Amino acid sequence: MNFLLRIIFLIATFIGLSRVIKRNFSVDDLEYELPESVKKILKKIQYEANRVDEVITDAIEEGKKTFQQTEEELNDEFDEELDENKTVEDDKS
Repeated sequence: MNFLLRIIFLIATFIGLSRVIKRNFSVDDLEYELPESVKKILKKIQYEANRVDEVITDAIEEGKKTFQQTEEELNDEFDEELDENKTVEDDKS
């Protein structure tokens, strides 16, 4: 469990840092000149941050779809059980 928490914190830290970098260190809008190697690193971090954001957004959307499907399936099962109980009660009457 500690290993999973460390991974989650690492990912959260990476996302947070990448968003700060995107906000404050946009490579195109720099007022001062940075070495090319630093610009390349910033571009890679921005690219990876965008990719991670897309993956997380896709995962959240898939989770929502799965939850809705599961909720619908549970509602259907509950309705079927209610119908079965009603027919059993009607048969007893």
